[in-house]
Amino acid sequence: MEANKMLKDMCREALSEADIKAIGKARGFSTKEISSRSNFENIFLTHIGMESALASLSKEEIAMLHLLKHKDKAVDTAFFQHLYGKSDGKVSYYYYTYTARYKDVFSKIKSSLVRKGVILMAENKNMWNSNAKMERWIFRLPGEFEKYLPSPLDSTSSFETRGQVKDNTLRNKILEIIKDRNSSSKKDNQKNELTVSENELRIGEHEFRVSYLRQWQRKNWKESMKLKKTEKAISPFDAILYAFSQLSPNEWCLPKDLKSILNIFSKTGLSKIDETCASGWDWGCLSRHTANGKTYYRLPDDKVGEEIDPGSYLTLKDDNSIIIDLHTIPYENLELISKISGMKVWNSRLMFFPDFIKIGRAADRIRLHPLFQWLKNSSQGFKKTIETIDKRRGKQIVHENLLIARISDLSLKVSIEKSFPGPGKLVSLSEEYIAFTKGILQDVEKIVKKSGHVVNFMEVKPRK
Repeated sequence: MEANKMLKDMCREALSEADIKAIGKARGFSTKEISSRSNFENIFLTHIGMESALASLSKEEIAMLHLLKHKDKAVDTAFFQHLYGKSDGKVSYYYYTYTARYKDVFSKIKSSLVRKGVILMAENKNMWNSNAKMERWIFRLPGEFEKYLPSPLDSTSSFETRGQVKDNTLRNKILEIIKDRNSSSKKDNQKNELTVSENELRIGEHEFRVSYLRQWQRKNWKESMKLKKTEKAISPFDAILYAFSQLSPNEWCLPKDLKSILNIFSKTGLSKIDETCASGWDWGCLSRHTANGKTYYRLPDDKVGEEIDPGSYLTLKDDNSIIIDLHTIPYENLELISKISGMKVWNSRLMFFPDFIKIGRAADRIRLHPLFQWLKNSSQGFKKTIETIDKRRGKQIVHENLLIARISDLSLKVSIEKSFPGPGKLVSLSEEYIAFTKGILQDVEKIVKKSGHVVNFMEVKPRK
């Protein structure tokens, strides 16, 4: 059920007058604001009283709200069992009805979260096959409340430092670009292999992106944790990543500060949490800082490329090509270069040169980046290309050797688009149309025929 529908049902039907008064007191609403249910509905999602209401919750309850944020959908009463249910393990509920099993949990949800005005509660009337009303109650954290949530960590500390990051894992991965393709060192999964194909820097089958590189890196960290497959709400690995993502700039935490969020998110304390964080640092996924004999962690600060002089990792050549020092270039800057350039590996070095089409399509944020400006001012090849593009910006360009196809079958359209992921060959237009160069017409026809469809041609003559 959508949040707006749940809000209406809660304010108009689910809550009693006593519930509304309790919420009004917890949130500090005025008598006028709760004098009618319509007034109460209008004021509920505002910021009023959120800080004090959230401050009254325990760390475990705050972690539960973060879990609801992460889920981003309505959940039932049983979802809160780990937070509010009995934990002594001495009582078996196997033969109990749903109501008998969760009535105490429901009572605590209502008194600790609903009556404090921090979550929505409604009856899911679509559950026509459920006779027990208890089974139909659902709960959700409104998106409007997410920005007010306190940190889910037990404690944090502030240090103005980037800390130490072990860089060799990603750096060795980047150097894979210029390694001998026939060497025994090239044994990584082809899905994550870094190559230059048709002047395009790729990671597996995709255009190079730092986000894909990070996914590969975190996958290795996760595998080092040797977690058993369980049916937990969220894996301990994802819980840890979420916890670190909630840290503000200059904010750090100790491994033990992850306890509450791990208990709620993955229903486990995760033994050897210190070793797990140390492994995350070893794989380059975490930054660490030691102070007063304690080791703190956080996610690395990736946005450092703008502060480094491009001349320290780029070498201009007379033929308008540029050599990249893969030992020192910031990863984000390598991605930016790949978005505006063609590339090739020559003599065990990665070289790049301006690509007219890519630069023409570059977003404004790329054009404003210091590295883009450096290339424009330092490289004659880039300067001429950018100046030519700037002269044509805003003008209508008529393309030659360009075909437009209408594809009503969505799966076929997606299949064709995935077959030509690189720029300059195929562009998706509106819902049923694509545009592509004549050079790949035969390849497109093969895909269409292989899928059992028929190709029909229509020639559009220009107006006289």
